[in-house]
Amino acid sequence: MCGEMAGDPKFTKLLLGLGLRIFSMDPTGLLEVKKKVLNTEVAASEHVAQQVLECRNSQDIRDLVTALDRS
Repeated sequence: MCGEMAGDPKFTKLLLGLGLRIFSMDPTGLLEVKKKVLNTEVAASEHVAQQVLECRNSQDIRDLVTALDRS
């Protein structure tokens, strides 16, 4: 994954849950994203990612991503 989303730590757990394992980002976000990667339970992230894929509106997606990021 390359771009702003890869370097935004609030999306790290979701991206891992979606199966992404390679992130390309600006170096300024590297340490925070790495910390999230190391502290993520991938199985839980995969479960939430599946829920996100089944959402019918953007507010539900935002709510799930926020909850996942805080977990």
